[in-house]
Amino acid sequence: MDPKRGWILFVGRLTAVKGVVNLVKAMPTIISKHPDSTLVILGKGELERTVSDLINRLGVGDKVKTRFEFVSNKRSGV
Repeated sequence: MDPKRGWILFVGRLTAVKGVVNLVKAMPTIISKHPDSTLVILGKGELERTVSDLINRLGVGDKVKTRFEFVSNKRSGV
């Protein structure tokens, strides 16, 4: 990862209460002010399809990366 880029990281369950949809909706504004910004979304949940569709509809797929998989809060070896 390039440290000069503006990285935004979301890690959590993809549910309405977490606000990931609002974060994706904000990306066009964020990109207009900080064109080198990238949003990375890590997690699973019922909003996976909604988030994917919104990314496509807003045309921010080149600035939003997703990994729809479970992220454990347990550290290995601990």
